[in-house]
Amino acid sequence: VNGSDTAIVQFMEEAGFEVISTWAMGNTLEELTEAGKAHVNLVVSSTGLGVAKALKELFGTPYVIGTPIGSVYQEQLKQALHAAADVGEANHIFSELSAPEIAVIGESVTSLSLAQAIELTYQKGVKVLCTTECPNKLLRANDTLTFDEDDVIEALANIKTVIADPLYRPICPEHAKFIPLPAESFSGRLYRNEIPNLVSNFDTFAL
Repeated sequence: VNGSDTAIVQFMEEAGFEVISTWAMGNTLEELTEAGKAHVNLVVSSTGLGVAKALKELFGTPYVIGTPIGSVYQEQLKQALHAAADVGEANHIFSELSAPEIAVIGESVTSLSLAQAIELTYQKGVKVLCTTECPNKLLRANDTLTFDEDDVIEALANIKTVIADPLYRPICPEHAKFIPLPAESFSGRLYRNEIPNLVSNFDTFAL
């Protein structure tokens, strides 16, 4: 709804790929049936991983996990996509800085990609609190899978900056800077007009 799908297609085309289909809004059933012809798939959310695995099993199509957020991380993804297409192996590239001072709360793939972009751009450690279902072995050492409000509060105790849907603001520590990042999976349409397109606009994202 904020243009991210169009921005991702543009990223793929600028990276040298022809986009056959996008498993989001706007594609016809006929276009989706062409997916098996792809040389590589890009998984931009955890809900797409099952499809990517099925296409890998059916057609041998490799995939890369990551949302193209921020110019530095986009360059990493671009290289990973070409490498995966060349060798036929699936991969993801979420590294981690120690001593996190920033927390991102949200869906796993988007949050991990945002964390990667922040660490590469600002050299500040980021931990992800995944509060939705998360694919096995995707989270890093400092990240946490949690569905419990008390666990979220505990995990934020020593964090200086929290990036999350506005509905999380009441349980964030008073000392922490809060940066709202609305997501319909959390607050529905309450903040739909405020959902940023981080694919195109991360480099103006103010910490």
